[in-house]
Amino acid sequence: MFATFFVFMFLNVFRSGHHSGARRSQTLPEQMKQYKKTIGLKQTLKLLESNGAQKVIIAADADEKVVGRLRDACTLKGIPVEAAESMKILGKACGIDVGAAVVGVAKDEN
Repeated sequence: MFATFFVFMFLNVFRSGHHSGARRSQTLPEQMKQYKKTIGLKQTLKLLESNGAQKVIIAADADEKVVGRLRDACTLKGIPVEAAESMKILGKACGIDVGAAVVGVAKDEN
């Protein structure tokens, strides 16, 4: 029981960034502001097909039937896929009032 508690506390400290030497990680809305992005499945698929995607973020509660094709395309092209907690949180982070199942982050044009 003590070992389980210790592991739980250890993981929470590292997730929160309160261990020594850690810099504060940006929240999802802060991260999304700095990216050029597409919101939604169709637009993200277009970005991916044009080889313009740096990474793709998929909401954890998105229907796998909807995002499965996108996830497969990312795997084939070697594009990293990250998870967001929910569609509501991902949509809010992108500055829209509705949920977003998928967001594509465009490559830097520099």
